[in-house]
Amino acid sequence: MGNNYDFHFNEPPLDPDRIEQHKDFAALMKQYQAEQSKGKSTGARVIWLGGITAIAAAIALLLIIRPFDQTVDTRELLAAQEAYFAEKELVSPPIPAADPAFIKQNISAESGGTYDLNAGLRMVIPERAFMDDRGREITGEVALEYREMHNPVDFFLSGVPMHFDSAGQRYQMESAGMIEVYGYQDGQAIQLAPGKTIRVELISSAFFSAEHGVLDFDLFYLDTLQGRWLRSSLPLDQEINYRSENSNSADDTPDRQRQLGILAEAEAERIAQLEQQMPMPVRPQNQYTKPPSRASFELNPANLGDLDEETRNILEDTDLSGAWWIAENQAYDQRVLQVGWPEMKLRYVADNLYEMSLIAGDSVVQLQIHPILIGPEQEEAQARYQAKLKSYQESLARWDAQLLQNKQAIQDSFALARAALYAERGEESGPSSLGKIVNRFEVDAFGVWNCDRLLEPGVLKVLEKLEDQTGKVYENHTAYMVDGQKNTIYRFFAGDKTLLEVPDSDQILIWILDEKEKIAFLPRRMNQAALTSTGLETLNLELEDSLIREPADLRVFLNQER
Repeated sequence: MGNNYDFHFNEPPLDPDRIEQHKDFAALMKQYQAEQSKGKSTGARVIWLGGITAIAAAIALLLIIRPFDQTVDTRELLAAQEAYFAEKELVSPPIPAADPAFIKQNISAESGGTYDLNAGLRMVIPERAFMDDRGREITGEVALEYREMHNPVDFFLSGVPMHFDSAGQRYQMESAGMIEVYGYQDGQAIQLAPGKTIRVELISSAFFSAEHGVLDFDLFYLDTLQGRWLRSSLPLDQEINYRSENSNSADDTPDRQRQLGILAEAEAERIAQLEQQMPMPVRPQNQYTKPPSRASFELNPANLGDLDEETRNILEDTDLSGAWWIAENQAYDQRVLQVGWPEMKLRYVADNLYEMSLIAGDSVVQLQIHPILIGPEQEEAQARYQAKLKSYQESLARWDAQLLQNKQAIQDSFALARAALYAERGEESGPSSLGKIVNRFEVDAFGVWNCDRLLEPGVLKVLEKLEDQTGKVYENHTAYMVDGQKNTIYRFFAGDKTLLEVPDSDQILIWILDEKEKIAFLPRRMNQAALTSTGLETLNLELEDSLIREPADLRVFLNQER
């Protein structure tokens, strides 16, 4: 065998310094409008993570995805809001001191086990489920750190976004329970091994009504790289136990509850069958594109001496002609590739991932690597990927729209069946109920997982200003809105003018935190008609003198205790 493997490196250039972020969005919008009126470019200028480029792109996007009968003013406000939140962290706790804490649970990596973490949370950990960032199995004791989020106070304090973009439409997400979980060993983050999942049983509360449908939830995962929620293809099983708010209603009868249970099971089965019949399109992998900040190395068979048959077949594959290689999300000492190794082997793992073993007697160094292309080959590969990505996005939009339509048809049919149960007794509709919902699902990665249903868009309303009793006008602020009977939190941008998307509700509350973390809020709950009234131009808030430091402080204003 050869013993002097020659690895050539391609070092990435240094990243340029980031330009200071521009924070005055009202002024930025005016600057954009001024540039537009000139009808020509005044020179190239890039604002990091936002600025003129972000607003121009957002306006162009919203002109496509929003109806053209909206006013230019509305479209500009939508674009300004998009640009404002593009400057923010994806998960941005508004009060760091009150950010919900994580709870730690030590477990055995070898044996796993079932852990009843509290009365409403259970996790089942499989054996040998963890690996480090080099793909090596973790042994010994590991720590799971997790937190649950069940209501608008939790969603607000954690800073987790609650909207979902699909097929050019933005939906608000109503949660039936959310969990965030990570793994560590000796302070270092670990990962779930391929093919391993953690089974979760999470119990939460939510309001339901017979006319809405009860099992129209899906499982979502917060992809921090793409900066958005993704619908998971992993199964979600739910069980709902009603508790009527009207103790005198006939819905409390055992017969009614039995029939509602039968309908709920049948609806869940129909939706499960639908999801099996409509599998989600698979996102193409950008397999051969080199990240700009990662070093790559060459594996040229001519420079590698004697190789076993499998390794040579991999390196001589026509699809890999001219390829260079990078390590898969792991740090390594490049010096290990600059010494002589008596033997080198490559083995295919999965999804364009390979395992490289450098062997010298009993010493073995293993790296998970995948091929990338540079130069003209990379440009061709990128073009092929972009074509596949465009096709995937079109397929995903069609799939998502069709899935929502088909699920709605199922839910509507079962809503009619539930309504018929009440019509038999002369009742117009079913009860408004607070139910305990048991969510059973699996997670295949650490991060944020959410059981959600998508809410229909509300009515758009433009406000001239948001002002408190001291005369202070709130501009360049993140504002929040809740609906008393929907388990979500709306987030919007309070600017020079403010655009609201008002839900169909009579239990709407709005608030803002000022620079001192004091809360300015609507002194009473309002309904959609009042908030969308043509005569309403200024939203009058009441600034409290006390600080928000604990979840209980906020619950006083939101009255969310259940």
